[in-house]
Amino acid sequence: MDSEQVNGKVGAGTGVSSDLSDSDILIYTGPITRAGFEQVVRENPCERHTKVLLLLATLGGDADAAYLIARFLRRSYEHFTVFVPSLCKSAGTLLCVGAHEIVMSETGELGPLDVQVRNPEELGNYASGLDVPQAIDFLQQKALDSLRGTLDDIVTCSGLTTKRSSKIDTDVTVGLFAPIFAQIDPYRLGRNARALLIARQYAARIGGNVATDQTLERLVAGYSSHSFSIDRDEAAELFQSVRPPTQAESELARGLLADSSHPVIAWARGEDQVHLESEGDPVNE
Repeated sequence: MDSEQVNGKVGAGTGVSSDLSDSDILIYTGPITRAGFEQVVRENPCERHTKVLLLLATLGGDADAAYLIARFLRRSYEHFTVFVPSLCKSAGTLLCVGAHEIVMSETGELGPLDVQVRNPEELGNYASGLDVPQAIDFLQQKALDSLRGTLDDIVTCSGLTTKRSSKIDTDVTVGLFAPIFAQIDPYRLGRNARALLIARQYAARIGGNVATDQTLERLVAGYSSHSFSIDRDEAAELFQSVRPPTQAESELARGLLADSSHPVIAWARGEDQVHLESEGDPVNE
């Protein structure tokens, strides 16, 4: 479904949008890219309303593009709302950080901001920017545990002095962990650190809806995996304004997303009505 088809569905139908009549509507499904940002700007209505509703479904993409889209929408509209009816991960979450208000259905789901970086060992695959720092933290803790445990065993069982036992303990621990630490690539570590810094800085620049000073750090480094699910209840702990969708918003999402099996970037006008010709399941409130 392309932009023309989306606009063909708008204005044809059954009266669902009375509380959306003062909003422009942007539907964005699929990867967040620089080309997508350029299309959002290029097709933005010349005569704008004061509010915009972004219907967003994405697994993520380019953090730079997400930041630019959020900045553009905040600059162009007095009030910017993101509606998350399903998955909205990674760069999609960064875009949500920039919204004045987040609307989430029961099936809506955000994710952490641990920026993905290309995995040099797997062609076409990406890994979390937290993978290497978390691995180092884990190895450091294991090395300390080994150092303490081995020292206790040597002192207890050998009868050697503490100084002599410490020397043996250190040699054993270094011999065990040095080959593992040697496999850590400083270049990759620095690249991952820069990727996480980008996420922190972008989020801080557009984070008007964050609940506390700790929210951004929690989003960037507070979750155990990139796929971690952040539902509406948890999102309400992270952001100041999170709510379920209205009936009009739910019907809008059903009408525009039910047959959108391919990426869509398109604008519509809230004062028009939405033609609900799909029999797909409605978005849950």
